[in-house]
Amino acid sequence: MPAFWGAVPSERPVRREALVRLQRTLPPDTWRRPSAPLVRAGASGRAEQLLVLAWTAEMLATERAAGVRVLRRVGITAGQRVANNLPGALVTPGSLLLGDVVEELGALDVPLGETKADGAIDNAWALIERVQPHALVLEAATAERFFAAAPIKYVVQLRALVWLHREPPKQLPSPPPSWKVEQQLHCLAVPEVLSFFAYSCNDHFHCDESISALVVDERSLLPAPVGALLVEWVDAELGPLSFFVPWAVEASSPRCSEGRPAFRLVGSSGGP
Repeated sequence: MPAFWGAVPSERPVRREALVRLQRTLPPDTWRRPSAPLVRAGASGRAEQLLVLAWTAEMLATERAAGVRVLRRVGITAGQRVANNLPGALVTPGSLLLGDVVEELGALDVPLGETKADGAIDNAWALIERVQPHALVLEAATAERFFAAAPIKYVVQLRALVWLHREPPKQLPSPPPSWKVEQQLHCLAVPEVLSFFAYSCNDHFHCDESISALVVDERSLLPAPVGALLVEWVDAELGPLSFFVPWAVEASSPRCSEGRPAFRLVGSSGGP
């Protein structure tokens, strides 16, 4: 079950801009209340595009389960040390939610803090040298600066590297050549639906099993070889719901053992 939006527009599929518009015009006291209590708040976007999100315990369980599936795909298991440089506070997905996921796996959560400022990056690398994590979940947007600050003599060895993308990347990044990484995975976040929305597999992506997604024409919303994503699920209270994800994607025939629907990011290149 995806995140709670508060005010729900009547049109389908739901679009993010409609959610933002409703939240900006309707007082919070008028928002819909779910039958179960909301236990956590979050947010996506900034300034005029800020969207407040919330979760019930059941919704959080769905988020955690999706995160567990992502980390297990790169072999992260109980007892391992899992570091991350995701932001804290209300940013979704952030270090708080990832900590829930790591705890669910029985692994050790090592939040490095957001690594934007020089001092924060230096502290993060000092912690990495001390803890020597088995896995790293990395904010893809700030990765280049993070790499540049790595201690010259420190040899990075990871069993797994997970890249978190908040926007579709033009190019899938790779770690520095000197890093020794056994497995990599790219995770696409759509916090309005699911923080661990889709994961890389060979040259394509699969959406998490808790939702379904179809490549459609942006205008007709009919299935198309190239277009955007139409995401569907059944809400326990509102029934069938759909959400429009305006990424440029193309339908892909999965060349993997999963045999599940897949898509590629149009114009994106590179990868593990």
